[in-house]
Amino acid sequence: MRFVFKIAVSLLLAGLLIILFRVGSVWRESGKIIRQSGIKDHVSINADLPISEAEKVIAETIFPTTFAEHGFLCPSVKTVFHRSSHKVGVSYFLATQMVSKVEYDKQIHYQFLRLFTACQLENEFDGKVLLREALSNAYFGSGEYGIQVAALSLYNKPVSELHEAEGLALAALVQSPGLRAQPEQWAVHKELLGKRLMRNR
Repeated sequence: MRFVFKIAVSLLLAGLLIILFRVGSVWRESGKIIRQSGIKDHVSINADLPISEAEKVIAETIFPTTFAEHGFLCPSVKTVFHRSSHKVGVSYFLATQMVSKVEYDKQIHYQFLRLFTACQLENEFDGKVLLREALSNAYFGSGEYGIQVAALSLYNKPVSELHEAEGLALAALVQSPGLRAQPEQWAVHKELLGKRLMRNR
């Protein structure tokens, strides 16, 4: 029995070492992706710019964890835990997972790669900076990328001059860019986000 126990313990330890090695390997790979992409240099350019009303509205409605979470090692991990335990009623997605630029893949390796890349960015930058970076690359429908481009196209003014209602309309497009061609559904989605905004406040 003692021999069998030793074998079982040895196999368990070997399994744990393999898992730790794989986790470390994916963590290093995510760091390499960040370095090669130049994300850090690009994000830091926008670090000191104030958050506009529209950006704040989008943050409070669809990026609440990234925008508001403080003092936690990695908000992305916390959100994954909340989703798996069904503690979050609405499926939020984090700005950092958009910024990380890791292509989506259902394989578990890529899921961890996206998560670890997001974690490293969250440890490096404030959520407000990551929010702005995500929105500067987000798709708003009609072939338009970036919140500044969408603001000028839809409202003929920069993001800094947008009001709350316009911010809600853009938030709806971040979640569903196709709504831009469906005005009625767009208005309904905007109204739902407005109600969520009131609850979050």
